[in-house]
Amino acid sequence: YSEDDTQLGGSITGDYTVVFQTIVESPHYWKVETKDVYTGKGWIQSEDKLKNIRFFGNRQIPITSFVEGVNYEQSIHETSTVHQLKEYPHLLYPLGVTRIQSDRGYSFELDPSIEKIYSYKGHETASLEEYSLTYEIPVYTEDMLRKRDSGHSSLLSVSFMQRYTQLPDHLPSRVKELAVEITKGRTNNYDKAKAVEQYFKTAQYSYSLNDVAIPNKDKDYVDQFLFETMKGYCDNFSTSMVVLLRSLDIPSRWVKGYTEGRFTGMEGNLYKYEITNNNAHSWVEVYFPQIGWVPFEPTKGFINPYTVS
Repeated sequence: YSEDDTQLGGSITGDYTVVFQTIVESPHYWKVETKDVYTGKGWIQSEDKLKNIRFFGNRQIPITSFVEGVNYEQSIHETSTVHQLKEYPHLLYPLGVTRIQSDRGYSFELDPSIEKIYSYKGHETASLEEYSLTYEIPVYTEDMLRKRDSGHSSLLSVSFMQRYTQLPDHLPSRVKELAVEITKGRTNNYDKAKAVEQYFKTAQYSYSLNDVAIPNKDKDYVDQFLFETMKGYCDNFSTSMVVLLRSLDIPSRWVKGYTEGRFTGMEGNLYKYEITNNNAHSWVEVYFPQIGWVPFEPTKGFINPYTVS
């Protein structure tokens, strides 16, 4: 995991250093932050930075993953516990997080621009050895997602759309042309997003950590992957999906964190996992009006832990 995403690409060496261990009711991805500005070479944080929000444990976390329209009466409420082995001053959390429980004396600060949560002891950032997170998994269906997109786009502000459909001016035109081709015949944003997600599962694209290209100054990172190398790892797949969706004016963002990790056993009815640096991952979230952010997993060989009925 690295905070600097300005230049994506290049080979990766495996690292089995354990970052944290978890005890969960069901496996899920772990978010650290999101990025919203694609430069053609990588991701940076928007210059329109929002003011950080300070809050304390055992209180509502000021992140809104879902909005009205999700069936909260049938949503699943779960708790996950994190044992952090690497001294990171930020939290790892699941989609739909609502509360954090930790030792007394700690407070937290959310950077709402990238949805990153920092832990503090007094006035200094500090690493937490253990904490628990409560979250909810809403119940939504494909039919609901199909109906709650383009017909409700007027509910999204101009600034929101500009932020989450941003693309560099120099993006090659063949990228949008490919997006139009992939989604031909699809009439709603959900089916378009699924078409793009499934496009990367085709044989022409391969997953690899080795010999992954770094674009020179005249090349676009996504364009190079889509049309030339067709080989890479999660950053290639996830960034490309976001760019293809944004070229269709579908609001989406790039998410960084970790996969669920390696299953190590049971503790009663709970599942235990071990997460290493090898589990660092990136994926995609697409915004649906009156629903919220919905995860998608375009990387070949990976399965989205969040299901839509």
